[in-house]
Amino acid sequence: MNNAIQTKRVFVVFRYKEKLQDTVEHLKEHLEQGAFSSDLGWQIDVLDDMLPPSTILFHGVIEAIRRTDFVVVLAESISLNVAFEAGVAYALGKPTVFCVPQDEMRQLFQRFSDLAGMKVVPYNPDRATKVPAIISKQLMILHAEASAKAQQPPSPDYLIAWGDNLRLNGLHREALEKYSAALEDDRDNPRCHLRLGRTYLAVYDLVSAEDALCRAIELQADYCHAWELLGQVLLDSGQYGRAIAAYEKLLGLMPGRCEYYFKLAVAYSEMQEFEKGAELLEQAIRLFPEEAALYYDLAWCAARAGRAAAGTTGDGWAERVLAALDQATRLDAAFYRRLEQDSDFDHLRHHPRFPKRH
Repeated sequence: MNNAIQTKRVFVVFRYKEKLQDTVEHLKEHLEQGAFSSDLGWQIDVLDDMLPPSTILFHGVIEAIRRTDFVVVLAESISLNVAFEAGVAYALGKPTVFCVPQDEMRQLFQRFSDLAGMKVVPYNPDRATKVPAIISKQLMILHAEASAKAQQPPSPDYLIAWGDNLRLNGLHREALEKYSAALEDDRDNPRCHLRLGRTYLAVYDLVSAEDALCRAIELQADYCHAWELLGQVLLDSGQYGRAIAAYEKLLGLMPGRCEYYFKLAVAYSEMQEFEKGAELLEQAIRLFPEEAALYYDLAWCAARAGRAAAGTTGDGWAERVLAALDQATRLDAAFYRRLEQDSDFDHLRHHPRFPKRH
């Protein structure tokens, strides 16, 4: 944060329609004349929602907020764009001022409760001359608060929470930095190793993800979430034998989770052990007979087995596929839509028993 405070860049976002045109033009005049910068020496970057060059893609907004130190949003109404900018600014830890019309205050907190911790100040659109002074005052307050906070190093728990917000907003690189910083002070924190692993998986760095998740399990042997993510990493990296061991461990820890049977079936299928995969799903169906997804998964496994055995699904596997699909669609009609889009069953679509929506 120290570098950010020294840089002193402000990103000003105007989100408005024609109603606020005069207010925005007035404020832009003040910016051009040195408002804010005359008092604080800050560099001002502007995003004007009404001008064609300002129709920046979300990635451009993220980069602009990443480079800045403070964010100002002047909005005529509360829109999804405003919520997006709020989420990114919050996740990146950028002090933010929202300047909204007085009659929008209630709607703001009703629709976007996460903004409750940010600086939100009302303004009267009919008194545009007051807006620059309002924003300037709030920015100076934020600057003072950020300077005070920078004197105290953040705790590992704070860094983990910060990393979580970054990850949820798709800022994986920054999230990894926060989790790594947290581990510098608390190397034996299984929660942090788990989050590292999950974020590495999100960017498909499977080797780093595996290392982090194995460390989390080493620190906490019954860490179900870490076992689950490790199983996915091992599946994605083609380590099917180890993936099977991970999901079998999970079933021992959480026997009531039917999705682990499917993951096991996928691993066995990739190893060409289709009968074993089908047996596992049939076992799960005996435990959860009303779970439509399990029947669909069984049909998928049987279809793969038939194609692998004979190039097309043989009669024995075809019967299992058709029976499972029939049961899946009977239990949940939503599977008709999924079935219509699933190429795994194209070779059976003309079979008289193939399920069709009526």
